[in-house]
Amino acid sequence: ELLVDAVRIAAAGGLKDIGDAAAVPALERALRSEGFAAAKQTMEDAIKALKSGSNVQAASAPVSLTGARYVVQLGAMKNISGSRGDDLDSVMRAAARTRAGTIKGAVIIDGNDAAVIKKATAANIPVLQIDGNLTKLTSVVGTDGATVISAKVDMSVRKLPGQTLKGTVSGNASGSAGNYKGSTSDSGFKSLQDRVVGGAVESAVG
Repeated sequence: ELLVDAVRIAAAGGLKDIGDAAAVPALERALRSEGFAAAKQTMEDAIKALKSGSNVQAASAPVSLTGARYVVQLGAMKNISGSRGDDLDSVMRAAARTRAGTIKGAVIIDGNDAAVIKKATAANIPVLQIDGNLTKLTSVVGTDGATVISAKVDMSVRKLPGQTLKGTVSGNASGSAGNYKGSTSDSGFKSLQDRVVGGAVESAVG
């Protein structure tokens, strides 16, 4: 029973870390039937954080550049690790949105937006595009019997509109599943993978 409680806490915390507000309805449904105090508090914290918003704008939405010091455009996020599949692309993107959304003085655009690039360039506001690749996602069992998941993300930073490469950064993260005996395809294992991948992305963007 304690393990089940811990899984619910970890799941709610993972959704908060990923930062996708689309998870709010599911969290609210789970909260209504939650009886374990620690899990309930984690769910409430996650809902509050996800509803608080950030400075991330959707592409093609009306964007104000008033007071902006620079614009950061989120480009392609791809899983090229050979593990899992395209579902991790959205995990990477959500984590990049969350971390980029905390950058002070920046307007974050999720997706290509030529109109904003043109507007920012005319106003002499630098525009940077971030693209990311998940290059490693592994799970190994250590000598103590614990399963450790590790992820590495490589990201490139380009200045627009000329696509001038300004640099590359990497982020790494790992997490332990304890003495895990279940399938690597079940939801609990995938949830931990999601959190580790999200942590690697946030490390790189940070």
